[in-house]
Amino acid sequence: ATQKNNVGKLYTQMLTAVRPAALVAGVPIPAVNLDEYVSGKAVDALFIEIASQEKKIRENPVERTTAILQKVFSFYGTRAAAAPASRSAR
Repeated sequence: ATQKNNVGKLYTQMLTAVRPAALVAGVPIPAVNLDEYVSGKAVDALFIEIASQEKKIRENPVERTTAILQKVFSFYGTRAAAAPASRSAR
């Protein structure tokens, strides 16, 4: 995505222009691969959304709209209810 929009190229041009002044001022320029950074942030956002959806499904049975969700969450709900109390809870 960064190549399609020339963001990577523009970022590199900006760093090239800023580097001399940064060196004189003693300001370090971090070595950042823009494509890796953007991809990492996209994956982070994806997992945040998955966690949000899972929380809704766990908290509200109405959100379990498919047979597989109903099967999975009823299985784990049954197992959790049948599990013995831990020693610290006794």
